[in-house]
Amino acid sequence: MRKLAIAFIILAVSGCFGGYSPQSKFYSLTPEAAPAEPFASGRLTIGVAAVQIPPYLNKPQMVTREDNQVEISVSEFNRWSEPLSAMVQQALASDLAGWLPQAEVKPSGFSHIGFDYIIKAEITKFDGIFGNQASLNAWYSIFNRNGALLRRNEVKLSVPLGKNYDDLARQDSVLVNRLAGEIAAQIVSLKK
Repeated sequence: MRKLAIAFIILAVSGCFGGYSPQSKFYSLTPEAAPAEPFASGRLTIGVAAVQIPPYLNKPQMVTREDNQVEISVSEFNRWSEPLSAMVQQALASDLAGWLPQAEVKPSGFSHIGFDYIIKAEITKFDGIFGNQASLNAWYSIFNRNGALLRRNEVKLSVPLGKNYDDLARQDSVLVNRLAGEIAAQIVSLKK
């Protein structure tokens, strides 16, 4: 009887301290559908280099801002399905291919060999305020096949944001697509 009482106490105590924790949800960026009016670029090969992400975002957890613009919230239970840098690189390459359907676009290392253009992007802000907006601020550079810098521009993009992480992941995908559209327009202007 005493052993049964001890076992019951251990189970009760472990239930109090072990508690239930919510299950993590995992999100990915999704390339957007090809735009209705893509750019005519001719046959090009474009490499998208690894995307630089600031340390506050370079983690599995999803990051949002509070209304005061200075407080950052990191969600333990809403996470990216793979490193954010790799996801942005893949989505940017896919979206750029949608904007430039005649071009061959793919993620690359830092080598310029075999590409007409290499795109390098450095994200400085990629988060959102629930019930307000999601934002993407970035610098991007376009290099030619010899490694010469042709363009370097800064973009600041934002879209309305709902009140949950599902919407944040969707709107982040939209922002990457808009960044791809900006880059595609610059590549087309270089061809003129």
